[in-house]
Amino acid sequence: MDKNKIELVKETAQKLLKFFTETTEEKFEAVKVKDSDTVIEYGSLEVGAPVSISSPNGSEPASDGEYTLVNDVIIEVKDGQISEIKSDGDVAEVEQEELADEESKADETVKEESQAIKDLESRIAKIEEVIKSLTDAKPDQPSKEDLKSFSTELQSAIADLSKIPTQFSSDNRVEVQVDEMDKYKKIAARFSK
Repeated sequence: MDKNKIELVKETAQKLLKFFTETTEEKFEAVKVKDSDTVIEYGSLEVGAPVSISSPNGSEPASDGEYTLVNDVIIEVKDGQISEIKSDGDVAEVEQEELADEESKADETVKEESQAIKDLESRIAKIEEVIKSLTDAKPDQPSKEDLKSFSTELQSAIADLSKIPTQFSSDNRVEVQVDEMDKYKKIAARFSK
């Protein structure tokens, strides 16, 4: 195969891999139409954004027309897209409230994290104190030279003991001596029965 064709195949494979594995986070807002049970979904409140209507069967592109939503937003839809925004309604207020909520949550998170860091630091300090007390309290361990001299002394003692001959143990048990005549009598008694 030609190098150009191989490169082309590799590029195509990478593009396909990227296309099928790439994830994008899409944010949609679902808002009810005023005086209706219809729910309108849009990704962003801007001209050209796709608009769909939620139904039990899924989402369908919104039909052409003007929609007044419960948040007082008025949009004009044409070909399933926002063609005109006639009124922003209270979207700005909602966004400001959401930002304020996010900021307060972020502040709480920062406070919780700083408290957790302080707790960890105090735990680490306690552990360091325990380690220091243990290292200070441990008895002196013998040095290598001390162990070598003890080993040498032990080996010489074993060598001295190995030079001493072993002795047989004395058996002080009393042996019962049976007369030979008694043996014959016992054998005869067994056969006579």
